[in-house]
Amino acid sequence: MYPATSPSKRRAINGIARITANVLHEAGYRCCLFGSAACSIYGMRNRDPRDVDMVVFTSHDPEDIKRVIVEADGRFFTTPSRKPGETYRVLWFRLPRPSGFQGRRTCKVDILITGTLDLPNVPKSKVVYTRVRGVPCVPMIVLLGMKLRGWVDHRKHPEPYYSDKQYDDIKDIAELLHIAVTAGEHVSDYSWLRRKFRQDMEVRIESFCRDAREDTEHLWRELGFDGDW
Repeated sequence: MYPATSPSKRRAINGIARITANVLHEAGYRCCLFGSAACSIYGMRNRDPRDVDMVVFTSHDPEDIKRVIVEADGRFFTTPSRKPGETYRVLWFRLPRPSGFQGRRTCKVDILITGTLDLPNVPKSKVVYTRVRGVPCVPMIVLLGMKLRGWVDHRKHPEPYYSDKQYDDIKDIAELLHIAVTAGEHVSDYSWLRRKFRQDMEVRIESFCRDAREDTEHLWRELGFDGDW
């Protein structure tokens, strides 16, 4: 049994994702939601998403894309990165404040482009639209591949703030994996994916089964992954 999550938080995140996707569409960009917000839309309930992760299918500089978003909608703004030596800016969405609330309510919006973190290009015909209208999502097996990449990166990170995220990753992957199997997902339907993405995913699945959740091995096989684990 998963702990209770907040429908209001999920609705807020979904709304920000919809607004972001619409602004990008109006600016001529094609995009998809990924990360924990996409997991939530597909039915993940072990935790609420904390931010919005959007991949934009372009070679344009993400900093230019952020400026386009800020200029198009005044609820978006950027702040300098807090990481020493980094020059990029962090994109935020300003949420309305409830009556009596002191301070600022914001949600971080990460903008990535194809190729960053091995994010694959998703053909227009393969973009997934769910019950959450107006929010394009990456397909489930791609999302699983990206969550596996995040888990690998987090578990080897030297800073506890990041390395501790691996435990959320494990829960997310396990729950999304069950959802994907129930939905009838199968890797044979993903022939459009680059071979390297699938090969890297197989390697990470092996690590996940060995080091995190051995009990998920049969589920990966149901999705069509048949590595020698």
